[in-house]
Amino acid sequence: MDQNWRMVNLLDFLLVGFTLGAAAGTVLLPYSETQDVGYTLSAPDRVGCYRWSTDNDDVLELIPVSFNSSLQCGHILDVKIVPGTANMNARTNIKIIAEDVREGIEERKPNIEFSLAVAPISRLQIEGKKTNFHVNDPASEFKLVAFDKEGARFDTLDGIKLMWLIGSSRDIADFESNQNSAEVDIVPTRSGKGTLFVVLEDSFYKNVKSPTLDIRVKSPLIVEPDGPYIMPGGEIEISLFENIGTKQEPKLEILELKGESAEYRISVKNEKVAKIDQERGVIVGIEPGEETTILVHDAEGTIVKGAPIRVTSPHSMKIVSHPFPHSKQLIINRVYNITVKIYDENEQEIYPSNNILTKTTFGKQFEVKQVSENGLWAIVETLAVGVGQIRASLRSTIGADDEESEITPHIKAVSEFRIYEDILMTPDMTKLPWDPNHKENHDYQLTYKATGGGQTFKYHVEPEDLARVSADGKVKILGGPGIINVTTGMASSMHNNFTAKIFIMEVLDIEILNSTSEGHINTEMMIPIAAYGGHPTTGEKILYDDCSDLEFQVKLSNSKDFSYQGKSYRGDSTEYGGCAFLRIVGSKTANTILTVSFLNSNGTTLKSSKQFSAYKSLEFVEPMRRNGEKFNVILALGTSRRVVLSGGPLPWVGKPSSFYTLAGAEDESVGRVVLTTTQPAQDYYVLEATCLSLGETIGFLTVGNKPSFTNSKPALQNRVFNLICTEPAKISQIRATVPRKGGSTYNGGVVDEETGRINLYSHRDIQLDFIVKDAEGRSIENITSLNIEFKVSDTTKLKCLEPCSGIQLPKPSEHLSSIFIPSKPAQIFSPQGLKGDVDIEISIKEYRESVLNSVGAKLPRSFGHPVSSNGEEDEYLEISETIELTLTTDAKVEAVAENLKSI
Repeated sequence: MDQNWRMVNLLDFLLVGFTLGAAAGTVLLPYSETQDVGYTLSAPDRVGCYRWSTDNDDVLELIPVSFNSSLQCGHILDVKIVPGTANMNARTNIKIIAEDVREGIEERKPNIEFSLAVAPISRLQIEGKKTNFHVNDPASEFKLVAFDKEGARFDTLDGIKLMWLIGSSRDIADFESNQNSAEVDIVPTRSGKGTLFVVLEDSFYKNVKSPTLDIRVKSPLIVEPDGPYIMPGGEIEISLFENIGTKQEPKLEILELKGESAEYRISVKNEKVAKIDQERGVIVGIEPGEETTILVHDAEGTIVKGAPIRVTSPHSMKIVSHPFPHSKQLIINRVYNITVKIYDENEQEIYPSNNILTKTTFGKQFEVKQVSENGLWAIVETLAVGVGQIRASLRSTIGADDEESEITPHIKAVSEFRIYEDILMTPDMTKLPWDPNHKENHDYQLTYKATGGGQTFKYHVEPEDLARVSADGKVKILGGPGIINVTTGMASSMHNNFTAKIFIMEVLDIEILNSTSEGHINTEMMIPIAAYGGHPTTGEKILYDDCSDLEFQVKLSNSKDFSYQGKSYRGDSTEYGGCAFLRIVGSKTANTILTVSFLNSNGTTLKSSKQFSAYKSLEFVEPMRRNGEKFNVILALGTSRRVVLSGGPLPWVGKPSSFYTLAGAEDESVGRVVLTTTQPAQDYYVLEATCLSLGETIGFLTVGNKPSFTNSKPALQNRVFNLICTEPAKISQIRATVPRKGGSTYNGGVVDEETGRINLYSHRDIQLDFIVKDAEGRSIENITSLNIEFKVSDTTKLKCLEPCSGIQLPKPSEHLSSIFIPSKPAQIFSPQGLKGDVDIEISIKEYRESVLNSVGAKLPRSFGHPVSSNGEEDEYLEISETIELTLTTDAKVEAVAENLKSI
């Protein structure tokens, strides 16, 4: 059960004090059927230790507050009236006796008798210090007091359910305290009249009349427009506001001037100058050159506010743009408010009445988005650079009957606005580090470039203790950390501007960014470094634009094979990412750990480490590029050739399993490229390229590592060559040679100028080698899949040694002796010691199908098959070439050679 207890010293309500231990006066408490009514009694001066008793235990419950636990006594008593137990029609009188039970004390107090009465409430009354208030006055206290039918005032209303209310047409005050207690504080909030009243919520008191108290709140009133000038026939709607805020922080609310709820009304002092159209709620100007007063009346008719109003004739107009009416310089693709201002001959601005009729036209540089009915206001967007005109002509006013009253003479105005491109400035944001330990490294000087506008700019920088700016946009940083605003604007219209920001921040963190961790030996690796500052106000981590000035400490774990070449300089390109970069070089294939550290202003050492490796570039060893040739491998169908490469990335030390190689051909129907399992050395890759059908394809080898946690951007190298699978078209460069005396080297024969025949020894073996070319004149490197035939014109002089099929022996590569490549095709012939002429015909008639089948190549239809002649397949497409020889003695060969020398 809800109760409110209040401790009251008995002296607060005694009328005559104490005499011989008995108290004069009675405490009057209200009757209640639903709530406990409580009260607190206290002995005088709170001296003694009392036990309490009453003559009416049915109505009154005693609740002693004991201060002596052994004697069970004290000097304070809480009493509670039990609901519905007292007489509901008349007083119920109750006595309470307080006996001092202290023993052996001479100063023991005599017994005290208290008188209480319980009675029903008969009348209520509201008491307050004042009833007239102003908005923003401090809270004011009001009390509810009650009386019984004998006119005696109750000592408390605690326990009586009640509610305070304010009756008014608008909210004029708020309750600052509980509305259910006998005392409340009221704060005035708005102007107006109201009635304060209290309702008892206990049904027993439904016939008790609620008390009322009228209050009034006033507030500062503002008339808008205040002191306007209007033209004859011009109309103006007056608005009335009250300030419910303060002078320093005003808060305006509009007040009703029309309708039954309006607490204010307006009038005009001299209706010959201006009159009120009450139906439309406007004031209409009548007599030019005169002045009168707008009067504000409260509900009682009292004049509470006045404002002048003047009627004057129009004389001139101006057209301005907002939000900067002093400027005629606008920016393209922006929205502006355009207003036409009307003035009298004394340059007093005339109110832009809604019933004024003005014709306003806009140049093609403007898009009109909205325009007022009177033509005095518009919203436009600028569409094109150049000069745009706006014209206005004041023509008439429109009366209540919609009739026009012409204004003569017509007043006109023209304004030219120059429209420019938007102002931009680069850079628009700059983020730089500040290291208090090395301020000498931060002599930053930034140059800004502005475009757009009128090309004549002013610059401004703030705060001025952190930076200064020159007339040509050069900014010098003076200190940090902090945020610097650099503003540039048009020289005569600084509101047309652009502001760039400079963040000067102390270092929070550094890191080596993810980039290529693998590089070529003897080539600089650019390692991007990121440093971050803390936003001066939010603390957010922000990457610097340039941090090359920071004193980084660099350490390489393998300083034998790697060297630190230095860092970037201020202004160097940051295409590698981050805000600075370090340069390291590996002198041979090896690994190292790079550690970068920085000591910040807090004394904390910031560190970041990352693994790096150096490798040789992947390049062709066989075949070698000669004179810028492409890497072409030209083979006959069904033949193969070894392709050798060296270098390339090595298995990543952080995750060797991520290393991979990939070899192949783009068109596997033309050729096959595989990585052989036998490698001549660790740094070499041997591919075998085989032709399967006629055509061309790309052979390739890819070497690298897959991305991993420690190597997110691994190096990858790819090399390609043209695999040309072709067929023979001619036999070329046939050469006949004989062994030199005493050695295994061969010497070419001598051509007889008269006969054109080649003179060779008749008693030494002859080696015949040649080249087979395709239709485009390209030399075919391997022809072992072709069937080569040799025909000797006179076998008595010269015999073809078996096997007489043209041998193409593999030879070691000149670049890598462990790798064998095809040599020129050759055949050995044995002279029979006879002198004379002999011819050797070399021919290619067909493929060796066994060779084709061994690699899975298909026999082509264009070569080695019979071709039709007159419908009969009796002719074969073949390729042949003949070399003409003359077998003779040594003296003859040498004589021909000498003869050639003398020519």
